[in-house]
Amino acid sequence: MFLGAATGTDLPTHRTFFVGGAHPSAIFPTTQPLFHGIPSEELTGRAAQVGRAGIRWSAPQGFEVGAGVEVGGAQPEWRFPIEDPLVGWALTVGVNTIVGPAVLEWGRATDGFGDRLTVSVGRWF
Repeated sequence: MFLGAATGTDLPTHRTFFVGGAHPSAIFPTTQPLFHGIPSEELTGRAAQVGRAGIRWSAPQGFEVGAGVEVGGAQPEWRFPIEDPLVGWALTVGVNTIVGPAVLEWGRATDGFGDRLTVSVGRWF
């Protein structure tokens, strides 16, 4: 779960919330929550609420298989519950390699976002 709200009249851009993407931000992890099925940093606002649930299975030969769902979004101000929240889901397959984990993810979100296929290799730094 991710809940955040920013206050102030002259809030710098890097203190607003940017929601979206399959990979965590190395620079601003506290203001850029993940949301599978939409592009990285697609949604922005002074408040963000994201709830997620998932399952992961360690398969033979070092493979990891997962599935998850997320509900939430970004808003200009804090409101709970969110009116008309986005819903996103993802299916993931990964394997450990000599250069780090290799992950293939397929996801989608409501509100007209099409299928998103993401591939990553190695560790984040």
